[in-house]
Formats: sequence, C-alpha cells, structure tokens
Amino acid sequence: MEYSQFLPFSADGNRGFGVDLGFTYSPTEKFTVEASATNLGSINWSQDTEGYKLNEQEIAYSGFELDQFLLASDSTESAIEQFADSITDLFTPEENSDNFSTKMNRNIFLAGTINFSKKSKATVFFNSRNSFGETFNSLGGVYSKNFGRTLQLRGGLQLFNMKDMLIPVGLIVNVGPVQLGLHTDNVISVIQREKAKYVSGMFSIGLRFGKDERVKITD
Repeated sequence: MEYSQFLPFSADGNRGFGVDLGFTYSPTEKFTVEASATNLGSINWSQDTEGYKLNEQEIAYSGFELDQFLLASDSTESAIEQFADSITDLFTPEENSDNFSTKMNRNIFLAGTINFSKKSKATVFFNSRNSFGETFNSLGGVYSKNFGRTLQLRGGLQLFNMKDMLIPVGLIVNVGPVQLGLHTDNVISVIQREKAKYVSGMFSIGLRFGKDERVKITD
C-alpha cells in the first residue's frame, strides 16, 4: 500500500500534458452525431514530492493465557505493551521522495441527436468517465423543447454506471443577453432526498454576444 501527499511546489519540474478531442457531424438537417474525448494525459511529479509506503506484513497472534491474565497482571501488561510496540514497528511507513505520475480523469462522450423540428429534439448518449482510478459508464436519453425564444425545458432517463436509474431534468431561460440554466442529474434527489442514491445539481449563468438578425417579411 502506498500513500502520497502533495505539498506546495514550484512551477518548475512538475510537468504534464492534456489533450481534448471532439467532432460534430450532421449528415442531414434532422440528424447530428457528436463525440468527444477530454482530459487525455498525465502529470509527472518530480519536485517537492513526499510519499509514505507500507510494506505487506503478516501477524500471528495466539492470545493470552487466562491464568496469566488473572494471576500475573504485571507480566500481562508487559506482554500487551510488547505486542503493541511490535505492531507499531511493523506499520511505521517508509518516507520517500520518489518521482511518480498520475493520469488525468479522462471523459468520453458519444451522442446522436434527432431534430424533430426547430423547437424540439431528442438525444441518445453514452458517457464513460474515469475518476481517480474508477470508471463510471452511463447510457441515457434526453428530450428538449423550446418555448419561444425565452424558455427551454429538458428531461429524460439515464442509466448511471449501467445499473442505477436516474431522471435528469433542466431548464434554460434567456433574458436578453443573459442565459440562466438550472439542471439536476436526478430529480428524485430534489423531491425525496432520503430515497436518492445520487444527489447533484448545477446552476449556470452565460452571456451571449453577437447580433441577432431577424428578417421581417413584408408584402
């Protein structure tokens, strides 16, 4: 077992790289395919590192004799202290400043979207996310609909880690150049938090730039 502790470090010596890839393809106006792979890379740590390592150990303990415990308390206490000291010696970590590397938490996303009209669309997606050595795969679908230029509502179903059913919902409100977003991956966590395994929520604010060209048709 090995445990590494990160301490404040200088900008020199600890270097890495990261790559984000993605594309969007629309063979027709009604269908769009998109894919992305982000956080591909690693960081090499060589400056101001401090690590602690515990080697595998085996302990054989046969207990204490009952008469020894009742009749000779001094020797029993001495035996217990000796045993505790030996355990402490076995599990004393070894310090080191070895170089090591850590992989970034990569994220892979695949999706296909069908545009039913200019105001409504449905998306089916697959997401594979790595977080600190563990991989979480999700499969789901989302339907979204615009109500004028101001409001967009979305909702769907998601199979998180390919076993837990989630109900994602969200909305986007456009107020002039400001765009406000509210989203949760599991609406059950909002309604009944005690029954939800996963709780998540996101609030976003965006600013839109550019000229909104509107064409006025006259006879």
